Amino acid sequence: MPDDTPIRFSLTDADGGPHDYLVALHGAVEGQGIAWRLLAAGAEPLARLIASASGGLDAAALGSLGADVRAAILSVGAPAMTRDILRYTSRDGAPLANDAAFNAAFRGNYSEMLLAVRRVTEINRFLPVSLISELAPGLRS
Repeated sequence: MPDDTPIRFSLTDADGGPHDYLVALHGAVEGQGIAWRLLAAGAEPLARLIASASGGLDAAALGSLGADVRAAILSVGAPAMTRDILRYTSRDGAPLANDAAFNAAFRGNYSEMLLAVRRVTEINRFLPVSLISELAPGLRS
């Protein structure tokens, strides 16, 4: 069971500058809502990928999977989801729940934002990677 110790990591921005992050885990009440939203968004694309894993992805299947992923991103309200995921994260000491800090951190720097979302998602264990791996053994390398 995770304790309450904040977790640190570093990322590099689009200009090569280093930035330090500090993450406090979401509480279970709020975190499970994020986990369910992420699972719901990924269910259809993941199901299509699992179904295609044994036979390989042809161009039509890959195009269809891309459309599924696009629809999933739109369905969860990705901007609001991003803010929810980063709510208990600070970057260089500035809390990303603050609009001014969020804007200063990620204006013209969306690649770092996406990397931060991915890392905070991993830290909070919002996506059950072990479960997905069990459901899709053909996707393992």
